Amino acid sequence: MNLTSDIRARLEQAKTNSRSDQINLALEIGCEVTNTDLGIVSLITNDTDYTVKYVYPQDAGLEVGTVFELGNTYCDLTFGQGDLVSIDHMAKSEYKLHPCYSSFKIESYIGDVYRENKQVICTVNFSSVPPLNEAFNESHKETVRFLARYIGEALEKARP
Repeated sequence: MNLTSDIRARLEQAKTNSRSDQINLALEIGCEVTNTDLGIVSLITNDTDYTVKYVYPQDAGLEVGTVFELGNTYCDLTFGQGDLVSIDHMAKSEYKLHPCYSSFKIESYIGDVYRENKQVICTVNFSSVPPLNEAFNESHKETVRFLARYIGEALEKARP
């Protein structure tokens, strides 16, 4: 059984839970797999606003509903590329001058986008203040892509 199959099985076991609990479980799994401390689902509106929709762990000091200017977040990089971005050590990366680094000082970040009708509606990302001991690998990237799709589809189903 591969990693994605294991994740699918864990998420399948939680299918009777609330959508919110399912998304929080997906963020918890993402943090476990990527060895990061924080998982966030953000909604992107007007291509400028980043709103925290879900955060794991819930006691991380980041409140659901907090709004940031997208250009000052790590997800700006993901949104700009329209694809998965992984940064093992921000201080040593090509992105070290991005405003997000001076604001948040997060060294390790991996995130992906979810599109609805070809428009990015959310990002799913995992991060840690200290740099990771090991670089993000293909398994981490596959997991984050899968979780972004899973969470994005859950959000889409929840819309009226």
